[in-house]
Amino acid sequence: MLEVYNAYTDYADMMELCESLIVSVAKECSGGAELKYKDKTINLTPPWQRISLYGILKEKTGRDFSKIRTGAELLKTAAELEVKCEKETPAYKVFDRIFETFVQPSLVQPAFIKDYPAAFSPLAKTKDDDSDIAERFELFIDGQEIANAYSELNDPLEQKRKMEEQIKNEGLSREGAVLDEDYIRALEYGMPPCSGLGIGIDRLVMLLTDSASIRDVILFPQMRKEGQV
Repeated sequence: MLEVYNAYTDYADMMELCESLIVSVAKECSGGAELKYKDKTINLTPPWQRISLYGILKEKTGRDFSKIRTGAELLKTAAELEVKCEKETPAYKVFDRIFETFVQPSLVQPAFIKDYPAAFSPLAKTKDDDSDIAERFELFIDGQEIANAYSELNDPLEQKRKMEEQIKNEGLSREGAVLDEDYIRALEYGMPPCSGLGIGIDRLVMLLTDSASIRDVILFPQMRKEGQV
């Protein structure tokens, strides 16, 4: 994983950085912005698509997910869409499964899916005009997530409130949500507006080298014991 943080920027700036970085690497590796991958042609020529998460979900499912407020409503919607989930499945996993079923396979050419539910992005800053939406994006190429980024939340009081909310609403949050007092204290000392980006190097190298399996590009793969199949 390659991680980048940049002061006085937001997630829109990170989209541009991510785009230019990957295009530059592709040109160094293949001489151009067009790649052959798994019998497909991937065109990395910028600008890449910027697509609203709720917008594409509505287009693909006919449902307005921005109006769904509870885990129970999300589970009901998943059942209606014939996406299998257990009653105990956390809301963020239900949401992911719906996205993976209806949207992800169609994202062949590079696309930034942006503006995620704030409830699933506790470290991200929310939009000025909508506190339910986080300034976050994920980059998809050939149906695979390549990068994840967001505008960092730098308000210690708001960060503490969101962490406490996560702990209270376990069904809506990721497992193991805790109140990270050290992180809150660090924010209280002062953190400038900034954004962060993570790029999955293994998946990117798969794309650049037209590798069929991630095992072919991992530098230090897990090894089975001799004699195991």
